[in-house]
Amino acid sequence: MKNIIITILGLIIIGGGAYLYINKDKMGDKGSAYTNTQNASTTLPITINKATSTPNITGLNSFAKTFVIGTTTKGAEINAYTYGTGTKEIILVGGMHGNYSYNAINMLKDLSIDGFKDGAIDLRNTKVTIIPSLKDGNYASGDEIGGSYEKTKNSEGANYGAATLENRLKSNKVDLNRNFDCEWKATGKFQTYNVSGGSTPFSEPESKAIRDYILSAKPVAVIAYFASAGGVYASTCNGKTNAESVTLTNLYASSSKYTAHKSFDAYETSGDMTNWLAKIGVPAISVLLTDHENTELDRNMKGLQAVIDYYNK
Repeated sequence: MKNIIITILGLIIIGGGAYLYINKDKMGDKGSAYTNTQNASTTLPITINKATSTPNITGLNSFAKTFVIGTTTKGAEINAYTYGTGTKEIILVGGMHGNYSYNAINMLKDLSIDGFKDGAIDLRNTKVTIIPSLKDGNYASGDEIGGSYEKTKNSEGANYGAATLENRLKSNKVDLNRNFDCEWKATGKFQTYNVSGGSTPFSEPESKAIRDYILSAKPVAVIAYFASAGGVYASTCNGKTNAESVTLTNLYASSSKYTAHKSFDAYETSGDMTNWLAKIGVPAISVLLTDHENTELDRNMKGLQAVIDYYNK
């Protein structure tokens, strides 16, 4: 009888050991099924993020939501970067004319890196979406935030960084800021030059992309950056000035020390983006940097913060 009991106990011990060995892969490093459950709950979001996020971009803050709103005529992606999680969205647009105003592109890149770092800009109830550049072509480098647009020369010796009519226009010779639906003309003006406004309003993929994003996002305000006049301009369409854009113009100008203007009247304009926004009731201002080289980052950070504070209330 004693031998039978010892034999039975031996079989139980052997069977239990075999069960543990067979199921060890299901039980985690510490021999507990809870370990794998715990690991799954902590690693699953990382897996999702890896699958859905865009590649890491040099200098881009980790809390920026990065996405593409469309493509240019040449097929380049038009990238956007959203900071903050507030319900009131402010959209900043640069690079409407590529390297003609490359400092406006660089200013928005610097703003992305410096302005939203360590809470340098207080968002609270707002979020800011930055679209550094709408136009491709004629770029030295820096397709993403962290790069830099510079003056260079192509193989034929054309200065890509110069404030020339060639650099302002798209490769198909359309002036992108004459392609929006406010007093649009097929042939518009830039200073004393005749320029193409496209075949119809929003005939260009870039203007369609920013139109569609604005209409879907429903921002509280849009700020477009250009060069060069050193001023802030309210938006006007068909002789009607958007009242809130006047308020934003005065706020931005007062804090940045630019000159405030009720409208742009240096020469006749047609198909302007911010003026189209006035037509559809979205407050918008144009900020023209003083020259074609300096970013004037500090004063623009102050101007932007004044607008953000207005909507943070």
